[in-house]
Amino acid sequence: MHSKSIQDFLTNPKVVDWRFPDKDGFCERTLDCKQLAVKEVLRWRKEKDLLPIFLSPFDCSHKDLQLRRSEPNLNLGWSLQTKHSIPKEKIISEIQHSISKNGYCLLFYKSFETTYSSYYKTFDIVHWSLIVNADEGKLTLIDEAGHPSYFQGHLGHVNFDNFQSNWLCDSNYGIGQVIKEESSNADWSSVCFELMRSSVENMTTHGGLENLKDFVDSLQETSPSIIVEYIETLEFDIHYFRRLRELWLLAVNRGIIPKPYVNPLWVEELFYLCKCWSLIMGVLMKWKRQPSKDYKKKLVDYVTQTYKNEERFFLAMKQSLGV
Repeated sequence: MHSKSIQDFLTNPKVVDWRFPDKDGFCERTLDCKQLAVKEVLRWRKEKDLLPIFLSPFDCSHKDLQLRRSEPNLNLGWSLQTKHSIPKEKIISEIQHSISKNGYCLLFYKSFETTYSSYYKTFDIVHWSLIVNADEGKLTLIDEAGHPSYFQGHLGHVNFDNFQSNWLCDSNYGIGQVIKEESSNADWSSVCFELMRSSVENMTTHGGLENLKDFVDSLQETSPSIIVEYIETLEFDIHYFRRLRELWLLAVNRGIIPKPYVNPLWVEELFYLCKCWSLIMGVLMKWKRQPSKDYKKKLVDYVTQTYKNEERFFLAMKQSLGV
């Protein structure tokens, strides 16, 4: 089925690096950790036209300084089959079975409690990695957020004992595989229309834009000193939030959106939206480097302007769909 193992595929002649766009334009800027791992599995399986698989509808939720969007699903019959709450003494054999059966094993875990993650004691999220081998007493992983004690670039090795000592038998720790419903005859044009229709509904009818406005207000009401304390998490959240906008812009630029739904009005607003979120990220990174300075006014000004761009974007998308 495959001319080479997934380990060879991702490490020879050089190790994959998700910081930079691949031939499809995918990188850390457009896909999250789970999507990046799935993307490599699909590439290894020689699947084509990957972008439609990863597009998701827009939405927005918020609590205080936390800005959120829903976790993305896969399209066109693709999904993840996962298994969690695996006892510590059984996890290595489960991983080995998955690799023997599928050639790989997707892995998810709580990064805050995992010592081989660069997010250890920093970000409390469920993080995804790709295991490409499990032999000679160690796991070989591909991950953009591996701790430098275990990883060189995106390639890492974690011995079985260390891995098991980090493992918890609960729903936040598990393994997975990518599957496709063979009977699926989903039509991309209708799927894309539904993604856009859901986006408009989520943001204009179900409170998405209101939640974004509340987030802006929360920033305005928070002192600079508190923002500085929270800035690393804020940067992480906003990068995750804006990533979907970058993915849709990539889809537009690659001609993936069916022509009947491509309207210059929303496309132009999307282009400016991506620019706006990039400016916000720039302010946050600058403030993180210079915590003694006060960049609150600039940050709030940028986020306020970006909220207005978001309003225009979804209004333009709504008009183009006629919904």
